[in-house]
Amino acid sequence: MTMSDFVDDSTLRLAGRLDMDSEVDGNVTEEALEQLRKGVELKDGMTLPAQANKVEQPEWLWDRDPPVVTVKSVV
Repeated sequence: MTMSDFVDDSTLRLAGRLDMDSEVDGNVTEEALEQLRKGVELKDGMTLPAQANKVEQPEWLWDRDPPVVTVKSVV
């Protein structure tokens, strides 16, 4: 299932997935954050610039078992 299965609003442009592979472990780079701040090229055009900041992992976050899949870059 994807977000469009839950949101029926033609004025919204949904991006991303709502599934088990939606999370990414690891450290985000300043370059990736800057790319989000400028906008990202998608198949149907550029996204608007985003406010993107790195946050520290909260102390209350539990270990994931199995762990989330790690990828080489966030963007």
